[in-house]
Formats: sequence, C-alpha cells, structure tokens
Amino acid sequence: MRIKVSDRTQLAQLIQFLTLDPDALVNRVTDEEIEIAFVGSLNTWAQATETMLRVHAWLAANPHVVATVHE
Repeated sequence: MRIKVSDRTQLAQLIQFLTLDPDALVNRVTDEEIEIAFVGSLNTWAQATETMLRVHAWLAANPHVVATVHE
C-alpha cells in the first residue's frame, strides 16, 4: 500500500513510526509518498487493515498532516 502525506517534512517521522515494528517494510517512492508492506502471511485485507490502523494512530499524534492511503 502507498501512503502520501501533505507535509513532506513529516514523512521521515512517519517512516520512523512505521518501522518501529521490524515486520514493516517501508520504501520511499517520492518526496511525499512511501510504500509499506508487512513480512509474514497477511492477506491483502489484513495488510490494508494493519496499514490503516498504524496510519490513523500516527495521524492522531500529528493532526496537522493529511495522509491518503491507496494501493
């Protein structure tokens, strides 16, 4: 899944937050967008759910940032 943020200066913080879990693989696609996947046997629905849960948690702590998630 891909995540695009409205404030590219915050992208490094999002990457740091997501990679606290060693099962999260994060790849920077552009200055404003990353791609995330999880190691293991999660199906597509579980990957999307896990991504959304983590992004929502991060956004709760960073309410000034807007993020869009897409495949």
